[in-house]
Amino acid sequence: MSSSTANRYSPPSNRESAETEESVVREAPGRSSQDRKPRLYVVDLLRFGAAGLVLSYHLFRLDIWNAVESSAGNPWLQALGKVSDYGWMGVELFFMISGFVICMSSWGRCLGDFFISRTTRLLPAYVFAVLLTAALLFTFRDGGGNEPPLTTVLGNLTMIQGLLGIPLLDHSYWTLMVELMFYLCFAVLVFFGLTYKRVLAFCILYTAISLIAQASKEDFLIVLTRPDYTSFFVFGVILYLMYQFGSSLLLTGILTGSGILCAISLSHHVDEHIAVGERVNFAMALPIMCGFFVVMIAVAKGWLNWIQAPVLVTVGALTYPLYLLHQTNGHIVIRLFRDDVPAWLLLTCLVSGLLVLSYGIHALIEKPVGSAMRRSLRANFAQIRAAEPKSVESPR
Repeated sequence: MSSSTANRYSPPSNRESAETEESVVREAPGRSSQDRKPRLYVVDLLRFGAAGLVLSYHLFRLDIWNAVESSAGNPWLQALGKVSDYGWMGVELFFMISGFVICMSSWGRCLGDFFISRTTRLLPAYVFAVLLTAALLFTFRDGGGNEPPLTTVLGNLTMIQGLLGIPLLDHSYWTLMVELMFYLCFAVLVFFGLTYKRVLAFCILYTAISLIAQASKEDFLIVLTRPDYTSFFVFGVILYLMYQFGSSLLLTGILTGSGILCAISLSHHVDEHIAVGERVNFAMALPIMCGFFVVMIAVAKGWLNWIQAPVLVTVGALTYPLYLLHQTNGHIVIRLFRDDVPAWLLLTCLVSGLLVLSYGIHALIEKPVGSAMRRSLRANFAQIRAAEPKSVESPR
């Protein structure tokens, strides 16, 4: 779901400036510095917008407020709740952006760099968010939270709680497992080195395996590829190839096929939401998805390069902490104060507080801890390489 802005492309090095998925500016391999593409500030904006959609879905819907008669009868809150009915689609947008940015930030880098980048990007804010959420659940049980067992807290710290059969401390964490499986598959490609040809082959093979998994119901393949979301990642990866190397009939064909698979997956997601009583339908969801497609294609075509607002770097940095913090913690706050505080004031204070806290986590946790982790992991990998046996010439 992460979620999650660096400098211009440079050849693989140990610089921290090219470490995270926010490396949204790249120069195509082999191009001169004069041909560098402009910084993609718009990607930061899109990621924040996707997080905002998910936040609205989790915090604005009426089922969170209906326990209070005055809130349920509030026309303003009812209107806001209806607008947020399709906010869950922000996850689909996240995955498209992730495919684009992960391919971009991994180009020209080795597997060790990829591992360091993903680990230092995801873990610092995540561990803090898990501990904070657990603390609030232990402290404010009257806010609707259930005291989690210690094993649940420890399992959630691993980020693979789904594989361990441990419940999510915050339901939003489920998207991280989907991301991790995509990283695992993409790491195979990174091991061999990213090239135009290999990335194309990966997209085709990754899609084929996910379709086989869906048809065969093979548990291992389903966990590995998460078939209902594969096409969103592939859509983003193909768009990056278009951004970097230009459009072609082949790329357009694969993109079209991925888009169709995205629409089919979307219909499944709509059915899942209908099954739990939500008032959504495919006829409304599909145009929203098409809007996402248009915006992402505009990014790949360079049509949005005119967006040059440095403040968006900071805005994008808030995305991942905000995503991790908003759902369970937001629900606790709403349940604690909804009886006594007007809905508009409570929501304003809650969202503002989450943004401030997200910035604090970015500035005080992500940056310093991530930087320290990168230095340490680089030293660890250097030690591993140094310990490898040197080739010795055979005596004559």
